[in-house]
Amino acid sequence: LVPNVKSQILSLGAEQTLFSEFLSLRLGAYKNVADAASNVTPTAGVGIRIYAFRLDIGGGYDFKEGGVLGSGSLSLTF
Repeated sequence: LVPNVKSQILSLGAEQTLFSEFLSLRLGAYKNVADAASNVTPTAGVGIRIYAFRLDIGGGYDFKEGGVLGSGSLSLTF
């Protein structure tokens, strides 16, 4: 959608839940395969579930470029 920007993201990750899904731990990585010069970026995250509420926090770091990304969400399941 942005002129002169090519983006096709390939990502892979895993999640382990603990204590009856109270705690979720995540590890992964992604790469823009449309840009040969892009780096593989490792990611990690954690999620906490208390009854119907869920808090998720995640992030990644590009060691070559020194770039940081982060995200967070709070959700209610009913």
